[in-house]
Amino acid sequence: MNFILNEIEQTDKIFYNKYLSDIKYIINNFVKYNISLTTKNINEIKKYALIYNQLKNKYYLTDNTQIINIINILICINTITTLTLDEFIKNYQIQILNNKIISINNNQYIKQIKPITLTYINNMNKLYGGLNKEITYIITGNTGLNHKYLEDIFKSYKWKKETLNTKYCVFIWAEMSESFNFDKKIYNIQCYLKNMLNDKKTIATNKWLLYTKLKEYYPKIAKKYMAETYKINEIQNIQNKPYILKPVGIQACGGKGIVRINNNNQFQEIKKCINNNTSNCLHYDLLKNNKNYIISEYITNVHLWNDRKYHLRMYWLVRPSYNNKPFYQTLFNIGKILIAKLPYKNEDFSNKLIHDTHADTTPRNLFFPNDINLNQEQINKIFNKMKKVLSYVGNMLEKNNVKPYPESKYAFEVFGCDFLIKNDLNIILMEINDKVGMWPVETDKNIEYYDKFTKKYYEWVFNEGIYPILSEYNN
Repeated sequence: MNFILNEIEQTDKIFYNKYLSDIKYIINNFVKYNISLTTKNINEIKKYALIYNQLKNKYYLTDNTQIINIINILICINTITTLTLDEFIKNYQIQILNNKIISINNNQYIKQIKPITLTYINNMNKLYGGLNKEITYIITGNTGLNHKYLEDIFKSYKWKKETLNTKYCVFIWAEMSESFNFDKKIYNIQCYLKNMLNDKKTIATNKWLLYTKLKEYYPKIAKKYMAETYKINEIQNIQNKPYILKPVGIQACGGKGIVRINNNNQFQEIKKCINNNTSNCLHYDLLKNNKNYIISEYITNVHLWNDRKYHLRMYWLVRPSYNNKPFYQTLFNIGKILIAKLPYKNEDFSNKLIHDTHADTTPRNLFFPNDINLNQEQINKIFNKMKKVLSYVGNMLEKNNVKPYPESKYAFEVFGCDFLIKNDLNIILMEINDKVGMWPVETDKNIEYYDKFTKKYYEWVFNEGIYPILSEYNN
């Protein structure tokens, strides 16, 4: 490889500097398919490096295997006739959707192609045209997103919609209802793929397990990216500084039952309430239905949005290993910003309007990173820190052998991950939710802005969770 690279650098330094990574891919492809590498075919290498770059940046293909297959087809075709990339895309009626090739139609041009090229095309249709097979799907629940954008993708493949009365469905997309429950019928339908992992995911979604297991496996990560946390009955006293108490368990979601205190007297009163079930104690109405509480140091040095406290709700997709493919996780690059009602001050901790950050106190639909007053470098650092800590949580899920429920052959899941941003732009992972509400701000009339988010979200889910598995589905 080096002598080719040196030759290109010496003869065309501008091209070398601009397309170096593309050149390396093409050289590796030539080596893989036993295509000769000599100084005589440098122009050919440069030509296909440019095509490789166009497929990524003009046609927005993201699957490297597809890109290399296209180049191999072009290499074979161009031994007979010369086609530009645009002519090739048009003549072979290549269909591209959501950054993926979904089919190559073998029309009259196929007669001009060598058998090896036909093999490439058949492989492409086998691997990436699989979604044109008849696939049935169910969409159930409602977390606030417009399902139209997900159904539009399914309709483009001519998938067939099924009802919850069926016994088998290829794919089930399950969202919870407004009461934070899933329709029980989905557990009685056999399916090929479902967006739901089994209960071993609680190592991440249970607040106490998340902290203790991260601390056990990766103590430095837990110390850096999570607030120090204890079970309420494990400690006798607290310092006179702010703490937050949270319930743990199935019903611990949506900000229910959260209590903030800032001195030991309040703490002793709450312990008495929990242990003795005393109805006249502080916060009894919040504590009476859940005695399983944890207590964490309350983060006060927070970054503010227009002088108000906020947290980020990010979306993290996890896909267990399957068919010898590795465990996979990815973080969506857009998140929601949820704001407190009143300007922040480091006092009056029982005032929820200052310290609670929810959709119903957020003035309009706000998204990270577009609606946050940070530069691109700061945004990148925050996003990379969130990816880093979640990668360790992903390792925990993989070690815990998270997998589909018995009625589903394969599965993935999207989790809602809540982060605080500190005023030094370090992050704190607050919790990870498997019951993910995504309702828009009701008072915001800019529906188009939220719809753009919804469309991008479902495209991301399709490309990262649905497509890789269903492209291999066989009827």
